[in-house]
Amino acid sequence: MYKLILASQSPRRRELLKMLGIEFDIKVSNCEEIITSSEPAQVTMELAKQKAMAVANELVKQKAFETEIADVRAASDAKNKENIIIIGADTVVAADGEILGKPKDKDDARRMINKISGTSHQVYTGVALVLVKGDKAACIELFAEKTDVEVCEMSSQEIEDYINSDEPYDKAGGYGIQGIFGKFVSGIRGDYNNVVGLPVHRLYYTLKECAKSILHKAAMRFLHGGGRHIMYVDWEYYKIFYYVAKYTFLALGYRGISIYNLLAMLYAVVAIKI
Repeated sequence: MYKLILASQSPRRRELLKMLGIEFDIKVSNCEEIITSSEPAQVTMELAKQKAMAVANELVKQKAFETEIADVRAASDAKNKENIIIIGADTVVAADGEILGKPKDKDDARRMINKISGTSHQVYTGVALVLVKGDKAACIELFAEKTDVEVCEMSSQEIEDYINSDEPYDKAGGYGIQGIFGKFVSGIRGDYNNVVGLPVHRLYYTLKECAKSILHKAAMRFLHGGGRHIMYVDWEYYKIFYYVAKYTFLALGYRGISIYNLLAMLYAVVAIKI
């Protein structure tokens, strides 16, 4: 169907993506981050798209080079027709209108933790899905998920103990809810995994819809392209619809097989089960 690539070096996102039960590769984006907005959700979406597009552009260039040097054109063409979906993601913490990224040093971490101590703040993760096919790349999905997080009042000693650990310095807002900071979180409203770094639930269903769309377009190309394309058939759907169509046609007095066989096949292609 499609190949999945995570454009992130975050070990947390890697573990979260494994929860989907889908195989994926990792390709780290080294793009320059350009922010044009001060609104948290928009910032995360901008950065997520930049990361995914940077990896996509590298793949397009790589494919173009491989096509030029390929000895076997058919193999090259097959590879270039492969659907690749690249996932880009970025997370920020917003407190009292300020966007908190990763702390630069211990003083910055202390400032951030003091700011969120005893208050409620928001965590935004932006996700971009970029489709690469041949020499073309396009962003097909872009969204941001928000989770509200409540932190209890922390003492000065608790804050100092925390910033003296290794945990704050590679995380937005200077904390990791899945780590030792978790004991200071008194409540959340929204997706817990979103705070860790990836809104798994929303991403899962978004990927399902993208896959259906890709397969549906492939099926339509097959139907209108003279049978030159390979199509995927969900045989469970095929069998169900086959027998429904068969006995409907028999009840109507039609004894032929080809029509309801064709209908079942079409349904299996279009109503694909992901």
